[in-house]
Amino acid sequence: MTDWTQTLKALHARSLERYAGGNLDLATWFNPAESDFLASIGARPIHLFDYAEDLVRYGAPDWETALLLMAVRREYFLFEQRGRWSGAVVTADSLPPKTEAVEGIEWLPRIHVKARAYLEGAETPGIMFYCGGDRAFLGRHGLHGADFLKAVWRAGEDRESVIGFVRNGGSLTPAAAR
Repeated sequence: MTDWTQTLKALHARSLERYAGGNLDLATWFNPAESDFLASIGARPIHLFDYAEDLVRYGAPDWETALLLMAVRREYFLFEQRGRWSGAVVTADSLPPKTEAVEGIEWLPRIHVKARAYLEGAETPGIMFYCGGDRAFLGRHGLHGADFLKAVWRAGEDRESVIGFVRNGGSLTPAAAR
């Protein structure tokens, strides 16, 4: 059996080549076996398209970051969802506005919903977790996208836990308590 990360890395590299070469027709990117592989790890073809597009256009996310994000999704898919897709759909117009804040933290309501949708494998037409706005938010707070996903996973319905995680720069305890 091939290590899933090596298969994913090869698909990621091919996605970069296709996007950089001008092939924007996602329907032509993966054969049925490759699509089945992606589904088996809880990924959608659009994830690789989005990562390729943003890497080519904006320089991020790199392969290592894409792998870490997808590894969290895979783990959630296999252990929380028992390898079953949720069937949920989250649309762009259902997201909190970009300027919405919680406890003075702008963008947090939006990225929180996007992270939950990513973890749960919801169909998200027109939505990318770890887009430029998400990367800017995470960078301002000294957070990595994969760590944020794990915090959202751990928090479940406890929104205060996610707020604390962001306020504490990715730590579970406030700086004053360390």
